Amino acid sequence: MVDPVDASVTITQQPSGTTLATEGTPATFTVAAAFTSPYVTAPGYQWFKNDAPIVNARATTYTTPDVTQADNGAVYKCLVVVPGAHAYS
Repeated sequence: MVDPVDASVTITQQPSGTTLATEGTPATFTVAAAFTSPYVTAPGYQWFKNDAPIVNARATTYTTPDVTQADNGAVYKCLVVVPGAHAYS
């Protein structure tokens, strides 16, 4: 069995999505990560809005539905995970 301590995740590109989005249009966020893991060949991703997981948002890029005034101040982040290690953007 391989020791999970040999796993690591580093965010190499923070989400560079829209700081100012036009109401009625979507915003897109992208994250990139470097990782090592003896268990998987690709990391898993989970996007969050205001610390709540976004359903089915599990890729390197997340595009919001059309933004509204209610989205003003919302914080988006991504969890990147491999067995034995994880990192938040």
